[in-house]
Amino acid sequence: MYIRTNGSLVATYFISAFWHGFYPGYYMFFLSLPLMTQCERIGRKKITPYFGGDKGGRFSLYGLFTIACTQVMLTYIAIPFMLLSFSWSKTAWTEIYFGGHVVMFSMCVLLQLVPTKRVEGGEDKKKR
Repeated sequence: MYIRTNGSLVATYFISAFWHGFYPGYYMFFLSLPLMTQCERIGRKKITPYFGGDKGGRFSLYGLFTIACTQVMLTYIAIPFMLLSFSWSKTAWTEIYFGGHVVMFSMCVLLQLVPTKRVEGGEDKKKR
C-alpha cells in the first residue's frame, strides 16, 4: 500500500485502520502514527549523526534513550486502540492535555532547525 500511494503515510495508515475495523479508536491511533513516523525520520536524519550515526548502536546511551522515547509515545498513541470509543479516547488524551501530540509536533518543528551533519566520506560511499 505504501508503494502504491507513492509513500503516503496517511493513506497507508488509514488503510490499516480500515483493515482493523470501524471503531473510532483505530482511526485515532493509526492517523496519529504519521506524525510519530515523521518525527522519527527527521530525528534519524538530523540528530543521529551527532551521536555516531549507525555506528552508535542500539545499546548506546543515545540508542536506549530513543527506544525509551519511542515506547512512551507508542503507549500514549495506543490508548484509543485499546479503548476503541471516540469519547473515551478523547477523554483520556484530554486528561493528559494531548501531551504526546504536542511533544511530537514540537519535535518535528524544532528538529527542522537543527543543521544536518555531513557524514565524512558519505558521498564516496554512495558512489561505490
